[in-house]
Amino acid sequence: WQTWTSVSCPVSGPTGTQDLVPRFTGGGGSLFNVNWWQFATT
Repeated sequence: WQTWTSVSCPVSGPTGTQDLVPRFTGGGGSLFNVNWWQFATT
């Protein structure tokens, strides 16, 4: 449960200042354990 992995993915569509809401879905039980996340420009 405390084994951390860094994952990245592109975000497209929003322009300007927007609220981005992560949505996590799955079956029953715990989906995952988030330590932190960051939005950055590339």
